[in-house]
Amino acid sequence: MLHFRRASSSSSATNLLAVFCCGWLLASCSPMETVPGESKAQHPTAASHDLLAQSRQWVTAVGRPQARDQLSKALARQDQSDGQLERRLFKTNAEKDYIFPESLATMPRAERNKTGVYFVLGFNQDKGRSPPIIRRTVQHMNDLGFRAKFIDVASRQTADNDASVIAKALRQELPKVERAMLLGFSRGSTDLVHFWHGPAHDIPAEELRKIRLWANFAGVLRGSEVARWGALGHDPLAWGFRCFLNWREGAPRTSSADLASIGYDKWQYPGRGFPEAVRDDITVINFVSLPDGTDGWPEEDRHFKWLASTAARQGRVIGPCDGLVESAASILPPQTGIEQWIVRVHGSHSLLGGRYMNGKPVAARYHAGQKNRLQSGVTLLDDFVRAVPKSSLE
Repeated sequence: MLHFRRASSSSSATNLLAVFCCGWLLASCSPMETVPGESKAQHPTAASHDLLAQSRQWVTAVGRPQARDQLSKALARQDQSDGQLERRLFKTNAEKDYIFPESLATMPRAERNKTGVYFVLGFNQDKGRSPPIIRRTVQHMNDLGFRAKFIDVASRQTADNDASVIAKALRQELPKVERAMLLGFSRGSTDLVHFWHGPAHDIPAEELRKIRLWANFAGVLRGSEVARWGALGHDPLAWGFRCFLNWREGAPRTSSADLASIGYDKWQYPGRGFPEAVRDDITVINFVSLPDGTDGWPEEDRHFKWLASTAARQGRVIGPCDGLVESAASILPPQTGIEQWIVRVHGSHSLLGGRYMNGKPVAARYHAGQKNRLQSGVTLLDDFVRAVPKSSLE
């Protein structure tokens, strides 16, 4: 005869505790109801010659691989350097001792000391692969004589909160320099968009005008549909994604308000807009990552492929995507009146692991082990300063 033993009071308590913890964890990962100001958005259309809208239309009409290829050609047409910056980067990337005449690298050290270079990363300030790479790159720029600074923002705050932190840092830094450039990486570019559309207006115009160059590297400039899915999704994978982020940050009760804050296009909402004091004099350089897979999804980093393809199954059309941001959302919207140079890269949202359009790796060190990977950001920025004309800061 089989005998069933009653569970002990201690095991029952353990089971109840486990159920309670699971329920509490899931409740803390609840979706947001909507992204900020959703009802006020002016959604772009393909007829407006907006590449973000057009690229989504192309995905529906011809499929992802062809949509990506059409987008790549369209990006080249919108590049106001007419491909010159891409070609200059091909040169400096291949020949590490070559310096273009009149490039940033030719600035005398005394001038570099008066040039601010401000880095904004966004997510993961201290964890993961990116922060040590960026911090090492900041140190390299200081070693070259520039006045470089990493602007620390909290990992799980909203873009508006980060914009305020950026503004506070720049109010302290800009009076110390004669010219400056902002460098945004991934979600850090969203923070900079919110800075421009918000607290930048409260900085004296004579200081704000010192920012002459704004470069973004796989920047989330016009929102992320993947982040939107992560913030609003009710499917099990979206719940799991939110719980994973909270677990990784060691903050299980964090809301997804930070995700929601990058889940929409700030440029399409009414507000203060881009500061007129800067618009005519600033140059924007955007490094855009186009998915490298034959199926139109990123292959270089399969985690990003899973993330983007999962989000795309939830009903909203997502254009060619690097895994976190649609490639067409890594450039400015049309008709901003801001000069924009575009550099295309094939790969994933891990831009350093991608390849330029000539097939050469952006930073070969990125795939050469952890120690070499730490230098990969230095490789890119070193190529950058030897290629970008110093006139962009004048």
